[in-house]
Amino acid sequence: MLAPVWSQGANELADPKQLLQYYLAREGELLSEQPFRGFVLQTYRLGERPQFSASGQTSTPAASFESGLTLLEAQWGAAYPNHDRNSPSVAAGTSIWLS
Repeated sequence: MLAPVWSQGANELADPKQLLQYYLAREGELLSEQPFRGFVLQTYRLGERPQFSASGQTSTPAASFESGLTLLEAQWGAAYPNHDRNSPSVAAGTSIWLS
């Protein structure tokens, strides 16, 4: 799959939370990046059954940090490399959303 990542112009803020890169990294592997004027074209190899609509597993860990920051919720992908969508754990190296 090819995905442009804009660095200038009107499309620069098209994906401010970088959801596209999150889902592509969760569902596959970044193979290459080719720079162009104003954007980088990323090439990904997706897993056998990519799932971009899976909400994933949500956990409410009790974690506080030194700066007064408290982790309220963590959510990880429900597809590759986490095939068990009901698992209370996540595969090593998996990106997660924190709030």
